Amino acid sequence: MPRTENYKAIRFIFFINIFYVIISYIYALATQEYNGDFLNVPVRLNITILSIIFVFCLIPYWIQWRIYKYFKNKKNTLKKVYINTKLIEPFVFLLLLAHIFVIVGFGVNRVGAPPYQAPDFIKLFIQILLRFDVVLWGSFLILLLPKNKLKTSLLVAFLMTLIGILKGSFGIINTIALLFIIKYYSIIIAFIKKRIPLVIIAAFIFPTLVEFAYTQRDLIRNVQYEEEKLEPGRLITGKLVGRLSSFSNAAFLIDNAPKYILMAQGFDNYFYQKGMLISIDAATYGKGNYSPEKYLKPNTPDGISFMLGTTGILIFSLYKSSYTLIINIISIIIISLLIFEILRRVKFDYNIELSYILLLYPTLSGVSSEYSFILLTLIVFFITLIFFSVLNKLYTK
Repeated sequence: MPRTENYKAIRFIFFINIFYVIISYIYALATQEYNGDFLNVPVRLNITILSIIFVFCLIPYWIQWRIYKYFKNKKNTLKKVYINTKLIEPFVFLLLLAHIFVIVGFGVNRVGAPPYQAPDFIKLFIQILLRFDVVLWGSFLILLLPKNKLKTSLLVAFLMTLIGILKGSFGIINTIALLFIIKYYSIIIAFIKKRIPLVIIAAFIFPTLVEFAYTQRDLIRNVQYEEEKLEPGRLITGKLVGRLSSFSNAAFLIDNAPKYILMAQGFDNYFYQKGMLISIDAATYGKGNYSPEKYLKPNTPDGISFMLGTTGILIFSLYKSSYTLIINIISIIIISLLIFEILRRVKFDYNIELSYILLLYPTLSGVSSEYSFILLTLIVFFITLIFFSVLNKLYTK
């Protein structure tokens, strides 16, 4: 494989995610406590079991990396959908502004908030709009725009960030950072090498920014309890990195195995596949017993859940049965392959890279509806691009 800038950027991002898992593993060994969602919870597992869990937590990222390399190497002779930037750019801006409108006006998809209320005709508009995902369309436009249109890319990033803030979900900032790493990888690396003092200063300021971001997020989510104030080292390695790795979540399932083995017996063999249907019909399948995330931590309020991670969900699947484990592994791999297959039919330079980025969050969380939601919105995305392509041909004849 030729070591293109795109490839080097994705390899860098792959190692960043491996680094998060390594830090979480070292944190558990050094402090004998978990990090992330289980900060301050004591570790009862020995180093051998923790090391095995650590290796298993690396595997999902390694598989996604191998899938990326497979499609990057694969000769693409498929007929691709042509993209007209002049049509796509205003459409994406309208989408982002529409999302801001429904969040501000009706509280749509705000974390920890009750279900939104709106007139029936507005609800129909909102349901259609939600199939046009902010992360997918915003990421697509950032990568599609020429590198010299940095101001436009930054405006898209700003609107995406604003949507994340309004929803009380700051994970979108991480996604935006990764998009700019992919697009401007060589420029960023060159800047870091030439501006080492600035990088060091930024590293010292970073914990303060993280603490501020968490405080603002809690205010937006209307969190009623006051979280423990952490010193900078624990804030980054214990809280932030812990949320960017599912090591502690997977280890906690092993640490409390009898409880979760018993819990798993109350789930359907196909709980993961039925959970995927939440992205299509939340009213029906959202009420079912298909989400172990709701029960990972005791006394979890309604509307709140905690990720198990892809490794964690497969451990929970094994607790149910070996059959459930196998079909869930197959389901995750099939959806991942379909996502790459759809995007490789879109004619732009970052189609394989966008597939990899879209799969990073569900790989981290392991949530079935997040895997299926990406696939569903990607199908809508692809059909919309075909429509724009046909429209472009009609007007250019």
